[in-house]
Amino acid sequence: MTTSRQPAGEFQIESALELRAILASTLDPVITIDTQGIIRVASNSTQRVFGWAPEELVGRNVNVLMPEPHRSMHDGYLDNYRRTRLTSILGRTREFMAVTRDGTEFPIELSVSKVDLPEQSETYFTAVVHDISDRQRAERESRLLQDLTIAVGQAEDLETAMSAALQAVCDATGWDYGEAWLPDPEGQALYNTPVWHAKGERLDLFQALTQGTTFKYGEGLPGRVWASRRPEWLDDVAQEDLFVRAEKAAHAGLRAGVAVPVLAGSEVAAVMAFFMRERAPESERLTHLVASAASLLGPVIQRKRAEEELDQYRQHLEELVDERSAELEATHGQLRTADRLASIGTLAAGLGHDMNNVLLPVRSRLDALEAETLPREVREHVDEIRKATSYLAQLASGLHDLALDPEGANEAIDTTDLQRWWPRVAPLLARSLPRHVELTSTWPDRLPPVAVPPHRLTQAVLNLLVNAGEAIGDAGQVCVWAEHHGHNDHVRVGVTDDGEGMTAEVRERALDPFFTTKKRGLGTGLGLSLVRGVALSAGGSVDIESELGEGTTVTLTLRTAESVAPAGTDDVTTAVVSLPDRRAASLIGSILESAGCSVRYDRVGDPGSVHLWITEASPEALPVARRFLATGDRQVVAVGLPRDEWKELGASLIEDPFDFSLMRQQIGALVSNDLEGTPSS
Repeated sequence: MTTSRQPAGEFQIESALELRAILASTLDPVITIDTQGIIRVASNSTQRVFGWAPEELVGRNVNVLMPEPHRSMHDGYLDNYRRTRLTSILGRTREFMAVTRDGTEFPIELSVSKVDLPEQSETYFTAVVHDISDRQRAERESRLLQDLTIAVGQAEDLETAMSAALQAVCDATGWDYGEAWLPDPEGQALYNTPVWHAKGERLDLFQALTQGTTFKYGEGLPGRVWASRRPEWLDDVAQEDLFVRAEKAAHAGLRAGVAVPVLAGSEVAAVMAFFMRERAPESERLTHLVASAASLLGPVIQRKRAEEELDQYRQHLEELVDERSAELEATHGQLRTADRLASIGTLAAGLGHDMNNVLLPVRSRLDALEAETLPREVREHVDEIRKATSYLAQLASGLHDLALDPEGANEAIDTTDLQRWWPRVAPLLARSLPRHVELTSTWPDRLPPVAVPPHRLTQAVLNLLVNAGEAIGDAGQVCVWAEHHGHNDHVRVGVTDDGEGMTAEVRERALDPFFTTKKRGLGTGLGLSLVRGVALSAGGSVDIESELGEGTTVTLTLRTAESVAPAGTDDVTTAVVSLPDRRAASLIGSILESAGCSVRYDRVGDPGSVHLWITEASPEALPVARRFLATGDRQVVAVGLPRDEWKELGASLIEDPFDFSLMRQQIGALVSNDLEGTPSS
């Protein structure tokens, strides 16, 4: 059996054709050179990768495909190989930079093998070139997104996160300047926040000139992107109609720019803008990369904003807690003082009673002794003893008047005989003044009784004397005086001191509840308010005359007992306080009394026919409150944690009865606006 064979020449021609077909079909360029570096064969793909047609490359030195310094050094590499027959490039793949016909550099993977042809002494080298630009670009982009995610995630606050993002994008993509724009809290404009840029004085100046700039919705490059929610590329930022900072950018040497929105759901959370020093046509790849980086920041901005808001809220809560804690501590101190004063009052009342019990037999025996005929020397001793017992009796009476419990006082004694009252309380009230202050009095005869209980008048004058004593320096004088006023239907009782006096501002606010010029914790601001309440409860008023450095006179104008209308027509508002907490009841009652209300304490919870009822916000009190409000012009204040029914009822609500600020706002408002001068029901 014979096998037909083609002629050798025919076979070589067909092999050459086959070789050309193979070279034409390769995706990566295949180039063959001789030992002189001259290109002998080039595949068709060199046109796509290098910009050179195969026939243009054949006969040229391969160094035209190399950037400097390899272009100048390549002939030396080949000369060394010809001498030594040694090279390190064969048999493995290495990464190099190549250059296209127009001078653009790009990365390649190069695999070189030696070709020895039969019956030829010439050695050839065949190289397979693989363009790895896309792979390296993808790696850079992936690394950028990874680095960006880490940097942003580790940032402590929003500004740090944005700065890290700007730097990461600029480092990875070659931008020279990056800036972020955030909407203001009202969502009306964008303001410039973090900036990152390459080194350069002109870029520093551009940043300085940009600070403080804002853009409204649709205004300027950031504003347009904010409105369109799409990226925008500027191949030349010198166009003033598109870039309002064109002059500043030109001075900084910036040419091209791009801005992308940072989306958080459907909201544009920020706008990022980047600029470079060269003009550049729009790059879809670069825009996409920047937009991808920006997309990572949307959730971060939301989270960082939420964290900052929570932190601000936490700080605000801490400040409120500190403030409320200080107020609570001050309130507790005042309540402890009130408890001590209540105990002292009970002790004083008991002491006054016991002193009178002890003094009664002493005075009886003195009366018996005086009935006897005694030597002059003995009678003088008896007279001195009688003076001492009379003084003790006055102190005992004063203690009794001062220490009467507002809840348990006998309100049947609702008038005060001033002629008898002052001698009883003067020795006691004199003790409220410092030793360096002298107490005098001007007390005319035949003063009519006034329509105020003795214990309340004593408390009012005591407060005025304490204030006067504190206003006097090293030495001074306080005078308590009284006089007829009007057509004998009023009496004026006053306290005058020669102390430091008041400013106009202090004088205007002196009678306000809780106003005090004393340091925190040293005064409640209720002293003069209590005095005002005493005067108003007697159908009168309080006046203050004072000049800084000229002393002070506080005058109570009180109605006389004879001029007070019969029960049922009195214009003093009556309030009932029904609270199980005795301290809360006393505090609220004091505020009402200081405003001129007549206060009755009834823990049973039946207000009766009055204008104002302060009750516990309990389910049991709710139906009573409905009935109470259904008749006449009446008001209810519910204390505690009321349910919605109390709100629907229209009651004033006080959750914390020891919160002075809340008390001032609510009870004070009722007293000032509704109670004063309102007829009782």
